Amino acid sequence: MSMQPVAIGGPGAFGKGASKMSRYIDTHCNIRQNESIKEDTYTITGKDIFSGTKVSIVVPGHALFKFRQGAMMQDAFPMLTKEQREFLISGMYDSFPEDDDEG
Repeated sequence: MSMQPVAIGGPGAFGKGASKMSRYIDTHCNIRQNESIKEDTYTITGKDIFSGTKVSIVVPGHALFKFRQGAMMQDAFPMLTKEQREFLISGMYDSFPEDDDEG
């Protein structure tokens, strides 16, 4: 039995009690279910808003579900780096400005 990729997200994808504030993951990313029988994972793909670099992040299905039910980003995705979570929020990944402070 082959699993077909399933697009999820889009308008109305927020769970009960979820914030209505738009996040980059909700407005500019594609979310696809991976075709693995062993693992329930999803790949979230979008472009860095400054560099245009394609960014793909694989997350467990249970974490995406928790996020869609209204959990905060850091609670739903503790396995991601803070840079990956920032990308899902704002679209910035490898484009953070350099720190100009000398001290």
